[in-house]
Amino acid sequence: MVQIQTILTVADNSGAKTAKIIGIPGYSNKKTAGLGDIVSVAIQKATPNTALKQ
Repeated sequence: MVQIQTILTVADNSGAKTAKIIGIPGYSNKKTAGLGDIVSVAIQKATPNTALKQ
């Protein structure tokens, strides 16, 4: 289980290094996300010279 405002290491090839969980779509009062849940994140750090989708 991870909570909102948790900073995570990104494990894919998108160019992002760390991301912060900012919400869980579809749940207004839910404070934690589990395995398989979809979360909204904000990229905190990215690799240089990488174009990220906004």
